[in-house]
Amino acid sequence: MENKRKNIYIAIFVATTIVSTCIAVYFGITKKEEVNNLKVQLDELKQAENKTEEVNKESEDNNSINQVQEKVVEKYAKYNVETSNCLNNNDNSIVYANYIYQTEEFYGLELNVQPDKKTVGISVDVNKFKANLPDINIGNENIYKTYTFDKEIYDIFIGGFGQDIHTNEMAFFILSDGTVEYINIKEAIENDTYQSNGKISNLTDIVGIQMANVSSKDGPGGYITTIAYNKDGKFYDIDKELKK
Repeated sequence: MENKRKNIYIAIFVATTIVSTCIAVYFGITKKEEVNNLKVQLDELKQAENKTEEVNKESEDNNSINQVQEKVVEKYAKYNVETSNCLNNNDNSIVYANYIYQTEEFYGLELNVQPDKKTVGISVDVNKFKANLPDINIGNENIYKTYTFDKEIYDIFIGGFGQDIHTNEMAFFILSDGTVEYINIKEAIENDTYQSNGKISNLTDIVGIQMANVSSKDGPGGYITTIAYNKDGKFYDIDKELKK
C-alpha cells in the first residue's frame, strides 16, 4: 500500500514537472518571440526615422538653395524697364528700356561696406582713375577714405547720367529704410570731401538701382540714366530727381 502511494506521488511529481517545464518553455518561446518582434519593430522605426531625417535634410537643403537663389535673383537680376512704370516722367516723347552693357571697372573706384554695415570704405586707384578722367588733379598716391551713414547700407550702385557718364560718376547707397543717399565721386575727389551729398527726395521703399536707356519716340539719339525701383515694381529716374 505504501509503495503504491509512493508511485502515485512520483507520478504526480513527474507530471507536474513536465507540465511546469512545458509551460516555462512555452512562455520562454513566447517571450523570445515578443523580444524578437520588438527588435524588428525597433529596427523598422529606426529606418523610418533615418528616412524622415534624410527627407527633412533634403527639404532643408532645397529651401536653403532656393533662398540663396532668390537672394541672388533679387539683388543681381535686371529689373525689366517699362516706360509706363516710371513715377517721375512727364515727357511723353521719351521711352525707357533696359541698358545692356555696363562697365565693371568703375574707373579705379572701389567701395566696401565695413563690419558695422553703416560705414563705407572708399578706395581710389589714382592712376586708373586719372586714365579715365585726366582733367582731375589728385596727385599720385592712392586714396582711402571712409564715410559713415546713420542707417545700415543695403546695397551700393555706381552709375551716371547723360551722354558721357565718365564726368558724372555717382555712388548710390540704398539704406536699410529704403531711402537712397549719394556721393558725387568726381566732386569728392576734386574737393577732397568724401561724404554723402544727402538723400534723394521722393525715393522710398527702394530695393534696387540700375542703368537704363532713354531714347526718343520720334527719332534717333538717346542717353543713359540711372533708375531706382521700389518694391511695387515702379521706378524713378534719379537724374530727374537730382535736377529738381
